[in-house]
Amino acid sequence: MTEDTQTPTAPAVADTSSIMRCYVVLAIGMLTAFLPYRIVGIIGMVALVCGTIWAYRLRKQDGELFKNHASWMIRTFWISSLYFLIGMLVSSSIVSSNGDATVLSTITPEMTDEEMAAILLAYKEANKDLILITTLICFGPVMFFVLARFFIGYRKAEKDELIANLKTWLIV
Repeated sequence: MTEDTQTPTAPAVADTSSIMRCYVVLAIGMLTAFLPYRIVGIIGMVALVCGTIWAYRLRKQDGELFKNHASWMIRTFWISSLYFLIGMLVSSSIVSSNGDATVLSTITPEMTDEEMAAILLAYKEANKDLILITTLICFGPVMFFVLARFFIGYRKAEKDELIANLKTWLIV
């Protein structure tokens, strides 16, 4: 009689490294997409779009963990897009109704592009405090929402846990 001397192996666990990398790409994209430096913002937007496409591809993989976390990332992207749209509408209406627009009254149809750019710069300079405060109030909570959801998802993916309430529009 031969004795089976093989040691039992742990049950196979899904490789969550691709899920965690996707969270990192999305978080970096979110952090850089709205910086006031044009090229960094563009790179951030590209990272957000690529991360979202990656999440859609992850959702097609076998395994509940992939589907769950990918759905969480995708929902976070689309919900935050709606929140950002609302924030843009609110902030632009606040700035346009409360900002100092006297410099804009000097605009004429005959102006060159350089003159228009100078007027736009003067408008931004005259209203920089209002623009900054409005931006922080309207977009700060949305940034917190997105980064918190990505952090929560990353931590749960690290532990091979599912997101409990995928349908929530809140942080958890």
